[in-house]
Amino acid sequence: KFAGSISTDIESYMQRSGGQRFTYQQATNLGNTLQARMYEPKQFFSRDKQMEIHKTALSSGIMDMAGAGKSRGLKGTVEGYKRDFDELMETTKDVVKLLNTTVEGGLSVLKELKGKGFSTLKSAQAQIIQAKAYGAVSGIGTQNMLQVGAAGAQAVQGTGLSAVTGANMYQTS
Repeated sequence: KFAGSISTDIESYMQRSGGQRFTYQQATNLGNTLQARMYEPKQFFSRDKQMEIHKTALSSGIMDMAGAGKSRGLKGTVEGYKRDFDELMETTKDVVKLLNTTVEGGLSVLKELKGKGFSTLKSAQAQIIQAKAYGAVSGIGTQNMLQVGAAGAQAVQGTGLSAVTGANMYQTS
């Protein structure tokens, strides 16, 4: 049941994103593999939370930020998708811990950062770590410093500067 749902979600995502379409067999095997990973013992998130993270990441575009598969030349491949899935789970876990929030809260922050120009999960995660540190030092807190960084990222859109650069400029001023 779950593997079929995962396969359908992946196929829908690949169609929307314009990525290489998997064959029925590839999608089914990928769904089975991801489901098996969700059942592995000692996972930080329950199977149901992992399903929720996956579905939310696909529907909100957060999955586009995963770069583990792309950076290894595996974009659009089953192996690349597995690596991207692992990166998504690991980053979501780190964000939830860093912000001391729920899965929904962590995914919301990732989605907001994506909208401000942070194109990878790693750059979004680094921004959260930086905002937590600068927020603690300045006394304004992590959430407020994230907003400062988001404003900086938004300010440089269309200028040729990266979102990371804009966030850094605003947070260190």
